[in-house]
Amino acid sequence: MAEAEIPVTESETMQPIRGKGGSMLERWVDMDPKKALERVEIIVRTLEELRKLSIRATYPTDWIIHTSTDQDGAVISQKGYLQDIGAERAGKPWGIEVGSPAIEREEFPDGTYAYHMIAEAWCKMTGERLDYVEGSRWSGDPFFQRGGEKPDPVDIRKAAWANVHGRAVRSLSGLNGVPLDKLEAAGLDISKVVHVTYGRGTKGGAATGAAVGTSDVVMAWGNAKGTKVADLTEKDIVYYVGAYERDVANPEKAKYLRHNQRVLDALKAEVEKRGKAGEPAKEPAAAPNGKGVAEGPPTSRGQKVATVHTMLSDAVKGDGRLVAAMLRTYTKEKGQQEHASLSSLTDEQLDELLKMTDAQRAELAKKAGGGA
Repeated sequence: MAEAEIPVTESETMQPIRGKGGSMLERWVDMDPKKALERVEIIVRTLEELRKLSIRATYPTDWIIHTSTDQDGAVISQKGYLQDIGAERAGKPWGIEVGSPAIEREEFPDGTYAYHMIAEAWCKMTGERLDYVEGSRWSGDPFFQRGGEKPDPVDIRKAAWANVHGRAVRSLSGLNGVPLDKLEAAGLDISKVVHVTYGRGTKGGAATGAAVGTSDVVMAWGNAKGTKVADLTEKDIVYYVGAYERDVANPEKAKYLRHNQRVLDALKAEVEKRGKAGEPAKEPAAAPNGKGVAEGPPTSRGQKVATVHTMLSDAVKGDGRLVAAMLRTYTKEKGQQEHASLSSLTDEQLDELLKMTDAQRAELAKKAGGGA
């Protein structure tokens, strides 16, 4: 069985204890305040470079990015968590070592057990020392239950040791909760890192999705709250497309623009995917020149909404607010009630927009304020 790579999500900050006597900084300041400041600046820059080297020594698979969102789905924070297996590589530049641990095995009534380890750790580069670092692993964790076989106690023990070492490295190197911009600055390819989303207000801050390079989009409100985009009904998708189009176009929700656009893009992608995979097979129609096959027009309302949105977005280079302005201009010119979302249009209006030429869409974009 492979060694565990289970992320620890609780805080791992360890409380330092102030020793007796004056500090090194106080002695520096007493001797020469100016040189003391220069030395501190050098130390800070050196530590920053060491962290970059540590991150550069790891692989994207050594990290998990935790994304926290509020109840509306807006991103609050994104931080990288260094897994235990990645700490083996990240700790090398620091010269971090862990002493021989005290090992305890705890038995539980259901037949499972846990290994607990306590050890001291130190960093040769900084001279810092931790007198108490604790790690543990439980045999009943789903990670160890794969394949229906009983876990090997050696694997549980090795995983507990890896947890002790990982916690020591994260604490002594300052690689706890690393901001995404720091990971990118060190050269880590964020697109290959697993992302996990935690929603605020969910029980225990439960994860709402995980994927490589992105976080699964989950509806944060409405009748389908908590449902992934891939699991929405066609009726729900059409409803949410309209709602998010309005939100993207609403200046009062500008601070949520990035999030709303991301959800809208996911909804459109799902509509297009279903349109390609869910339509019944049809006899291919011959192209006008008798060669090849002509692609048929969208038939379901969901397909029409997605196709029109793509066409209008292309005309204004993806500007969601201008798409809404184009729709208002279109319905106003028709002498009808102004609408800013595709879901509010009738099938006849969608069909008419589908038949527009590139030149006509460009003209509509110009009238809406998006043309040259």
